[in-house]
This record gives sequence, C-alpha cells and structure tokens, in this order.
Amino acid sequence: MQEKRRKKTDPLLQLAVGRRIKELREERKWSQEEFADICGVHRTYVGSAENGARNLTIQVLAMFARAFSMTVSEMLLGLEQRVQQLPASTRQKTPAPH
Repeated sequence: MQEKRRKKTDPLLQLAVGRRIKELREERKWSQEEFADICGVHRTYVGSAENGARNLTIQVLAMFARAFSMTVSEMLLGLEQRVQQLPASTRQKTPAPH
C-alpha cells in the first residue's frame, strides 16, 4: 500500500501571507516597485508573493520583515486567523489538502 503524500503547499496560507505583506506595504504607502527596490527583488516577485502565487521561503519572509522593521513573528502574528477570515468564495476555489 502506498503512503499518502503530504501536500507541500497550502494555497490559503500563501494567500493569507501575501495579503499581510500587501497590507503592511500599503500602510507604508509604498508601491510594489518601491518595496521591491528596498528588498532587492523584482516588482513581479512582490506581486506574485502578494497574490499568493509563491510559497515564500523563511529567508524571503525574513527579508520582507526586515524591510518593515519587524520580526518574522510580528509579521505573521495571527496568520491562522487570517486564513479563517478569507472569504468563503476564495476557500471554495482552493482544493482541500490531502
């Protein structure tokens, strides 16, 4: 019998992280391009991170947190609640993890 494989990504979690990054960026009134310049990445990378298309590494999360002058823990505080607060329509489009 074959073992069930664990899903390596969680689209809802990625979306919640991306929305948090966008929220923090917009609070500072930075464009995606300005934020990307501060972080040393391309603007399209920031856009794909914000829309949940990227599974961000801990190194990237640390880089983003530093740009916001906070820790990764502070940046991700309440993340589980943010996932639960995503609109039902978003959650229904995402396949359930296996």
